Amino acid sequence: LQKREREEGSRFEVEKDNNFDTLLEKKSRKKWESRRKQREEKMAFEHYNKQQRILSNCPLCLPNKGIEPGQILTESPNAYICHPLRCCLTKYHCWIIPKEHFLGLSMADEETIEEIRNFQKSLV
Repeated sequence: LQKREREEGSRFEVEKDNNFDTLLEKKSRKKWESRRKQREEKMAFEHYNKQQRILSNCPLCLPNKGIEPGQILTESPNAYICHPLRCCLTKYHCWIIPKEHFLGLSMADEETIEEIRNFQKSLV
């Protein structure tokens, strides 16, 4: 009888230890997940700030002082044509620049692409 009680007592202790271990694992997992979430939020915030710094210093944006009014040949609501800021490749070299920032022309909306194509057609 005493042997049985000892075995049951040791089983209880083992179960108690396992429950304690799972509680510790859950706490450490929650702590790790909260740290990961904080790290991701911090990285996203830093990325946003970096992107805003870059966009605010863009030499091709009209509000910036990178392009002088005399360089702009023509302008539409979504794009404009201007002389290059630095040396030209050819005598009649010009730039067609969208007014919004895009990673690529494929990311632009249809109106902007249409205006750029119209500018290209008028230049040829």
